Amino acid sequence: MEAEIADLQNNLQKLEADLSKVIVKITYNSGVSNVSKANKNHVQDLRTAHEEYTTKNSEQSARLQRAEEKVAEFKARCDAAIETASKAEAALATKEEERRLVQGELDDLLMVFGDLEERCESYKDQLKALGENVSDAEDEEEEGEEESEEGEDEKGTTALKVGEDDVD
Repeated sequence: MEAEIADLQNNLQKLEADLSKVIVKITYNSGVSNVSKANKNHVQDLRTAHEEYTTKNSEQSARLQRAEEKVAEFKARCDAAIETASKAEAALATKEEERRLVQGELDDLLMVFGDLEERCESYKDQLKALGENVSDAEDEEEEGEEESEEGEDEKGTTALKVGEDDVD
């Protein structure tokens, strides 16, 4: 019997050792399982973060594309405005030159007109000196209108006609 008790104690020790090994394995597997679950959760978090990053990156790329299109549109509009302004400046310069030339011609004509008035006054003075009856040009214009309406000259004045060869 003692042999049996010793044999049973031996078996008991082996079973206890096996049980310890199984407990260690279970604990290890449980830890691995927890680590595995943690890794799975971490991987899932990384995937979620990657998807969010990809979505934000796509949105940012789309915004960048729209912004670049707007920049190109505004640049084209700016170039068109600059071109229009350049054309307007050129047209203004041309018109200003034309105005200056016309003003010069007008000034020349006013000088010629002034010279003609002086000559007319000179001729009137000469006619008066010779004893002729001479009226003012304004009076003649009024009388000319009345003559065309009435058909006759009331004062019988002498009209002065200046030809081209008198204007030099």
